[in-house]
Amino acid sequence: MLAVAASSTGDYIAPSAETVNAGQYPITRDLYMYTASNPNQALLAYLEWILSPEAQLIVSELGFVPVRAQ
Repeated sequence: MLAVAASSTGDYIAPSAETVNAGQYPITRDLYMYTASNPNQALLAYLEWILSPEAQLIVSELGFVPVRAQ
């Protein structure tokens, strides 16, 4: 993992769930999911699963920062 700074005079910040969630690590982006209208039951179930502890554990295991702390 690479510590980076937001500017040439800034502090170098190492990536971690804590620094990402605190907004300190400068190379991050949010992921948004949109639907064209109200989601049908299948899509709603999928969106709810994405936020479930099971799915967030998969996110962590893949090396990404989960939406919700585990």
